[in-house]
Amino acid sequence: MKKTGEKRSDHALLLVLCLAFLLFPLMFYAFMTFDTIEAFALDSTGRLYIGQRPTIGSSIRVFDGSEMLYSFRNVTERGYKMTIQNDELLIYTGSALYHLDLNGNVLEKQTAHPETSGWGKEFTDSEGNTYYLKTLGRDRIIKNGREVFFQQSQHDWIVTFFLALSIPVEFILILLLLALTGMLKPGFASPRKKI
Repeated sequence: MKKTGEKRSDHALLLVLCLAFLLFPLMFYAFMTFDTIEAFALDSTGRLYIGQRPTIGSSIRVFDGSEMLYSFRNVTERGYKMTIQNDELLIYTGSALYHLDLNGNVLEKQTAHPETSGWGKEFTDSEGNTYYLKTLGRDRIIKNGREVFFQQSQHDWIVTFFLALSIPVEFILILLLLALTGMLKPGFASPRKKI
């Protein structure tokens, strides 16, 4: 017959297991829909080009104001820097510099290593307006130091927040699970077979 303490421990262990397995699909969903701004630039007409974080199938989305016009697949799945010069989209991966037209077609690939400080995080348009990417909390592009020019959608921000929150919660649940099973106790060792 099980003691009362063992019953409580079994119930707590079952609860921790359920919570851990409930969080896994939610974390997977959050990771797959995680849509932060990796880089941005503007063309001569004021259209905004937003580069997503580098993942498989990441894209560059083109906006006119808050309306998304179209998107195209990024040329890299690794970290990159991006800017627009003379209405050519430049993407630097650290080993190659890609020149694209504004529809995403590759015009040229070079092994050049340009000066890229500020690419994708800061931009100055032809009229002298300055833009910078603010990533604390909800991703925002700030114009002239005060005006919110563009911001991450509320859905994307909630998903980003949930993913950031779920990782430490999942870690705590795993530690709790290990503590309830006694694996964190000093001297814990799996039973050995006698020969």
